Amino acid sequence: MKYTNDTKNLIFYKCIELFSEYSFELVSISDIAKAIGKTKSSIYNHFSSKQEILDEIYDFFCEHFTDNRNTIEEIEPIIQNGSIMDIIHSVFFSFGDLESVLLPILRIVHQRKYHDETARLIVQNILLADGVKYAEDVFNRAVETGRLAPFDTHCLAVLCNNSRHYIYEKWILNPTNEYYMTLSEEEDLMFSYVNRLITDLNPPESGAAS
Repeated sequence: MKYTNDTKNLIFYKCIELFSEYSFELVSISDIAKAIGKTKSSIYNHFSSKQEILDEIYDFFCEHFTDNRNTIEEIEPIIQNGSIMDIIHSVFFSFGDLESVLLPILRIVHQRKYHDETARLIVQNILLADGVKYAEDVFNRAVETGRLAPFDTHCLAVLCNNSRHYIYEKWILNPTNEYYMTLSEEEDLMFSYVNRLITDLNPPESGAAS
């Protein structure tokens, strides 16, 4: 989110950092003011409360979480000419591909999902339900075009999406580069398992694994 006022921008992005690192409850308006080198009154000149800042952070996340996700039309060449692993990877873009500002917000959402109705709905509707629907739509398209043999696309989409967010949560608890590499390997193993559950009716001539 970009505001026309530089101070408001500074407050917004610093709060993402602080809420993610220390939790929403533990960060006070005084902490925010100290972190940006301003007075408490300067915070209130732009936001009426911490809750208003958090609500705008949620809005930002909802608006931008799928910015880098391709449409079905955009991945049609992958559906037709890529390997099954290519198709799976096109559906489940890695958390490492998210813009850096979205990653700490994702952590905030997961921290607050049991305490905050908005966070709970984001997890339920965007991270889970929408993620499953998108994966199912891609798998259905591959079946419709005759690329993949018919299978229960919904169940597989649920399996993949929920496994992926299980990995998300593990990474959020230990967001280091070393652990990211470990979880990426775990994610690839999960994708390899999924790959074996699907029958490719028209494997690409390149000889990619099906």
